[in-house]
This record gives sequence, C-alpha cells and structure tokens, in this order.
Amino acid sequence: MARIIVESDRLRSAAERIRQFAAETKDLPHQLDGSAERATKANSGLMCAGAAQELAEDFRRDMEQLSEHLDDTQEVIDDAALHWGYADQDAANDFWPMQLALRTFKVPTIDFGPPVTK
Repeated sequence: MARIIVESDRLRSAAERIRQFAAETKDLPHQLDGSAERATKANSGLMCAGAAQELAEDFRRDMEQLSEHLDDTQEVIDDAALHWGYADQDAANDFWPMQLALRTFKVPTIDFGPPVTK
C-alpha cells in the first residue's frame, strides 16, 4: 500500500515537546527562589538580598505566564494534529480504490499467433 506522509504525528510530537517545556518552566522559579534565599542568608540586611527576592518574584510571574502560553500553544498544536490526522485519513481513503484497482490489473498481452519454428 502506498505510504502517505502523516504530518499529524510530527505535530503531536511538537506538542509533546512544548508540554515538556511548559512543565520545565514551572520548575525554574523554584531554582531562583533557592538562590534568592541563599543570598538573603548570606547577605542579610544588604540591598542585594531584597533585589534578589524581587527578581525571583518577577521571574516566577514571567514563568507562570510563559507556562500558560506554552500550554495554550500545545493545545492548539494538538487540535491541528487531530484535524490533520482526519485529512491524512481522508487522503488515504482516496487512494484505497486505486490500490484495489491496481491489485487486480493484469497487463494485456498481444497474441501474435502460433510460434514460428525453424
């Protein structure tokens, strides 16, 4: 059977990678929080500790927004993959009658009469 390129699988793969990125973005603020806490303990009473804490908060909000955006993007790509899958199936169905016809097709032969012997 003729193989049809299935683009929906590639889209689903991309959506899965985006889903993983979204999960990773949720962990990044915690890492920055740890750094801010270490800076606070090491520099208690200094301005840089407070700035690090504010940076951690800003970063957390940014990563939450990025995570939401990636989740939304992943959903859109999943939807596109689903609809592309329907299109792939429709295209495959269009080839099915041709495949059946080719399976039963016999090459015509020309009868030249009795063999000539010398």
